Amino acid sequence: MPTRTPGRRGWKSALTALLAAALIFAGAGAAHADFTTGSISGTVTRSSDSLPVAGITVSAGPRWAVTGADGTYTIDGLAPGDYKVTFAQSSEDYITQYWHGASTWNAGTPVTVVVGETTTGIDAVLAPVASISGTIRVDGAPFHRARVEAWANGEFVAMAWAWQDGTYHLSVPAGTYTLVAKGDEFPVVEPQYFDHSSTEAGATTVTVTAEEPRTGADFDMTRMHAPVALSTGTVHPGDTITVTGSGFVQGESVGIVLHSTPVTLATVTAASDGSVSATVTIPADTAVGTHQIVLTGVSSTLDGSIPLTVAAAPAAGDPAQGDQGQGGQGGNSQGTGSAAATLAETGSEIPVFAVIAAAIMLLLGTALIRARRRA
Repeated sequence: MPTRTPGRRGWKSALTALLAAALIFAGAGAAHADFTTGSISGTVTRSSDSLPVAGITVSAGPRWAVTGADGTYTIDGLAPGDYKVTFAQSSEDYITQYWHGASTWNAGTPVTVVVGETTTGIDAVLAPVASISGTIRVDGAPFHRARVEAWANGEFVAMAWAWQDGTYHLSVPAGTYTLVAKGDEFPVVEPQYFDHSSTEAGATTVTVTAEEPRTGADFDMTRMHAPVALSTGTVHPGDTITVTGSGFVQGESVGIVLHSTPVTLATVTAASDGSVSATVTIPADTAVGTHQIVLTGVSSTLDGSIPLTVAAAPAAGDPAQGDQGQGGQGGNSQGTGSAAATLAETGSEIPVFAVIAAAIMLLLGTALIRARRRA
């Protein structure tokens, strides 16, 4: 009869115990993992007939899920906390929505996630897209540095930036809206409400449905110009003047240029209040006539101009030159002693009648002398 080795049985028992411990540890770990996160679930339907909508991407923080054929979704693996839930579709058949029924992120209601639990009922009813489109122009030319906002009952609904050709396209739920066009972060155009109104009170509302998009909602905006002032409006070539302006972006470079043949007089930096000031010299070879001083912000492209008259410089040696002030704005153009100088240059000014009278007296005297001699 074979002899059993006690050590072999002990080895098998130890191995069994080790495997059992590993399984228990793994199960405990899995159970522990399940209780570190939570979930969000719900159903997405469409407003027109309440049927489920498939293919909607629902996101909460870094996690997301896509609705199935029945419109349901579940987002797992969410750390405990509050989340804004977004319902969107890349094809843009439906308006993006933020729970609970909000059209903007800020207006969305946070959803609270609890460890080990699923927050249910985070549903959405999506409206089909209705569209508004048009073109933005400034001074008759297409303008792309602007956006169009849609408002309803005092609430912001949607916004669209203009493309390079000035066109824009707004996606909104069916409804009635007030539209306003605004410049980008550099305000070089005046805001305008549709249809060509400077105030909301004068705006014309736009009504759209998914079946009837609105086209031709155009804007003809007016470009803003920076106020510019000069210390004097008339100068001579070579004079200096002080140029001031306002309305620029803090810290941007502003060029000061003399036109019509462009000559850069200075480049300055806008102060914290958007103002600029510089003393510049008018080139000595500047032509006599009316010119323009033009200020242009490099970043904002905001510009402003003011006319400047360049008068002929006084002739060399003209004593009147000494009486004129900076920029040709002096007082009396005639200096003291100018009459004596004129006389020195042109001779004494004897009246004509005195010359004639003297000639007549000379003739009479000659005639009288001749008469006496004959007598």
